[in-house]
Amino acid sequence: MVGTASFKKVAHFLRPWHWGSIAVISLSAACVLLRRNPKPMSARVEGWRLSRSELREVLKKYEKLVAKDARALQHSSTARLLGAERYQRRTAAMRHAAETNQRLVEQLLDDLPDDSCDRTALVSENRSEVCTPPARPVAEFRSLGNSLATVSRAYGTLQSVFAHLMRDWSGISEQTVISNQYGQLLEEVKPHLPRGSHVLVPGAGLGRLALMLAGEGFQVEANDASALFMTFADYILNRAPLATPFFPLAHAFWENWGLEQQYTELTVPNVSPRSVANSSGPVEGSQAPVVVVPGDFLRTYQTGGPGFRQFDAVVHNAPSSPSGGDGGLRLSGGAEGRERGSEGRWLSIYLCHPEWVHMPDSGR
Repeated sequence: MVGTASFKKVAHFLRPWHWGSIAVISLSAACVLLRRNPKPMSARVEGWRLSRSELREVLKKYEKLVAKDARALQHSSTARLLGAERYQRRTAAMRHAAETNQRLVEQLLDDLPDDSCDRTALVSENRSEVCTPPARPVAEFRSLGNSLATVSRAYGTLQSVFAHLMRDWSGISEQTVISNQYGQLLEEVKPHLPRGSHVLVPGAGLGRLALMLAGEGFQVEANDASALFMTFADYILNRAPLATPFFPLAHAFWENWGLEQQYTELTVPNVSPRSVANSSGPVEGSQAPVVVVPGDFLRTYQTGGPGFRQFDAVVHNAPSSPSGGDGGLRLSGGAEGRERGSEGRWLSIYLCHPEWVHMPDSGR
């Protein structure tokens, strides 16, 4: 286990573009929407998930990256500098981390449908049982209109997924992001947003914040455009066993002080995703606490887009700036956000109905 200081040391892996940042200008469009319920496409459409062959390519790229950076450390001159004992320790740690991370990805590979399955109909003449959509008790994935066509199959890397797993679903996340950022944000917004309100979460990533919002009784619709992140999110939220080990920083040869930091072993998910959302009621038309809509945020939720409708709040990651021009109120949360000021990015909630807002006597 590593402490908060070590977590901050490697926090640069969580680049703003890994946090699903969105343009603030899109907030007004997301709030001032038509009051209608979008008609979902067939739940059998699974084109937002990576195929097995696509995920294998992602794993191969990651392994090549690690091997390239490790090559210098495996040189005979390095062995002489480190000494035999230290060299063997590092080599053993590299091998163990690589094998452990590979097993995590292989679990997900086994969960994906066979490549012979047609991505639209999800049927196969000789292996139809493999093509059946899996159970999704926590997060339903619902394609709207043409939103599926805007899903990116190139966005994201295994390094960024590992960083998000560490941030949102490992034991270290409970000590840092969950309590200091997500939790504070929820406590700040609950007095202003009634239970049952409809909340949109763009750039939802691996879904931890969306589930925490559902756990507060909000009806949550999450959105993401990365096929890689949604493939991992579907597995982690709905079917992954608890406490699968992995090494999130095994690829970070130049950003750690030593072996203990680089080869920190964590497990995911460290808590049951269902338990995170256990106080919520079902989303309208679904038994799952959260609905995830695949697709580019602006193209899906812009005026006339397939997800265009009324939401009561938008939870997002964006640069600090004034609220939109429609009279809504922006609440910013998270200790790190306050520390980093106007140059940083942090979680905030944009309330779309100012008549609900009763500001506390804090002078804000």
